[in-house]
Amino acid sequence: MIPDPNVCYLIARVFGDRGSATFSTLLSAMKWAASQGASVVNLSLGGAAYTLSGAKFFASLMKQNVMVVGSAGNEGTTEYR
Repeated sequence: MIPDPNVCYLIARVFGDRGSATFSTLLSAMKWAASQGASVVNLSLGGAAYTLSGAKFFASLMKQNVMVVGSAGNEGTTEYR
């Protein structure tokens, strides 16, 4: 991360010692970040398939002008989900 006095970095540890977390914990962390004024949430994770509740949650973040950026390929495959 590049130090910038105009940028506030919020860092949250969501995953436990074994490298996993529930989807609800992940959503709670993003909700917390948005409530703290985050405009970008950057994620690096793999997970299960599409859910309607997840889609609604991400849509609500977009309405709050929060952009979510996620990496792809954490499972080591080229499979599209």
